[in-house]
Amino acid sequence: MPRASPSRASCAPSRTTRSSAPGHGASACRAATCEPGRRGCRRHTCPQAAPLRCGSDRRCPIAGKRATLEATVPTSAQDRANPMKDQRAAGIVMVLAAGFIYSTAGLFTHALPLEAWTILAWRAVFGTGFMMAWMAAENPRGLGRALAIGWGGLALALPTALCGACYIFALKLTTVADVTVVYATLPFVTAAVSWAWTGDVPERRLVVASLAALCGVGTMVAGGLGDGTRLAGMALALAMNAGMAVILVNARRNARTSNAVYTLGTALSGVVGFAMARDPGVTGAQLALLVPFGFLTIGLAMALYMAGARRIPPAEVGLISMLDVASGPALVWLAFGERPGGPTLVGGALVVAALLWHLGPDLKLLARPA
Repeated sequence: MPRASPSRASCAPSRTTRSSAPGHGASACRAATCEPGRRGCRRHTCPQAAPLRCGSDRRCPIAGKRATLEATVPTSAQDRANPMKDQRAAGIVMVLAAGFIYSTAGLFTHALPLEAWTILAWRAVFGTGFMMAWMAAENPRGLGRALAIGWGGLALALPTALCGACYIFALKLTTVADVTVVYATLPFVTAAVSWAWTGDVPERRLVVASLAALCGVGTMVAGGLGDGTRLAGMALALAMNAGMAVILVNARRNARTSNAVYTLGTALSGVVGFAMARDPGVTGAQLALLVPFGFLTIGLAMALYMAGARRIPPAEVGLISMLDVASGPALVWLAFGERPGGPTLVGGALVVAALLWHLGPDLKLLARPA
């Protein structure tokens, strides 16, 4: 068998690679990339052949190929590459799915000929059920321990309940486009709440983007000055953002109790809904819509969002989450013919532009090749 001169490259003893030959599988031959006789160099073996010492070019009997220096990369980098790509891809899919599922809330609200309190109550029932099941799966030691959040956690459940109630009433009082555009300002509202609560000073770029987004919301409000009902809906959407911002800041500060706070707040909104509803009774057909409404938009969407946010950078989470700004009004337009007005389109464009400008530096970093 002809032999080639051994490689003269030097590297760490553990830097090896598996041959990429077809059919090699788990029995891959490992070839050394360090000099023969180099101090600290380890012996590399092929499971199906005799041991190979550093610098050897022996062919692997399985692949029939000679491993070369050009084909080698550090094992640590190679082992990390594919899992990292898989995690990022999974995170993107999860956040995309969460945004699309959440955008269906307008469809359900328009399709249900019920008062807002009744919708709030039944949506909370099925959403709370999903969240309880999810927490039980994540806490095999017992659901009671997971729900032990103390008086501070119970106090934080109040803005969660407020958030759910404001969302349903906002969808009933104004267009889905108005609500989703106001919701798109959530990153800026969260920054303000974080500054007031924890003292985190926002960056100048975030402040400028927040002012631009505020101009977008102001454009929408100006377009609805003659409609008191629409203005009330937008005001409730802003209140919803405040409640959601409290949820997010608390999740950042107290990750262990964030799910319990969200679940108890959702349950509380259901209790208030049943107490305030004039007639909480529903038909079988309406129940068939309320079950997926709560299961999807409260439970599954939040579960996917939180799981995806752990796998990709915050900049990508923020950008992908803007899917709701477009998909929510589009779905209602296609299903019910509800077209957003000119001020809403202009205001929405300003809000989205502010978000993109704010995320710009992070997105440029993400676009750079590793």
